[in-house]
Amino acid sequence: MHFAVVRGRSDLWKPLEKTVDFVKRFYVDPEFGGWYMFAGENVEDRNENKGNEWKVDHHIVGMCMEAIRLSSNIISG
Repeated sequence: MHFAVVRGRSDLWKPLEKTVDFVKRFYVDPEFGGWYMFAGENVEDRNENKGNEWKVDHHIVGMCMEAIRLSSNIISG
């Protein structure tokens, strides 16, 4: 997302959209939120442990903060 915005690469929006759709389908818990550690098409394949001392959401939070920062730059642009 950052590269697409900063470099003006509109050709990257479609692949980004496909990636986000994949993550939403297989990694995000639709009921309680959070990301599964492992994902698969079958719910049984997912590891219900979404957070522990080795897995925290700092990458996800950082990505969301960057999206907000970039979108405010685009809007005020």
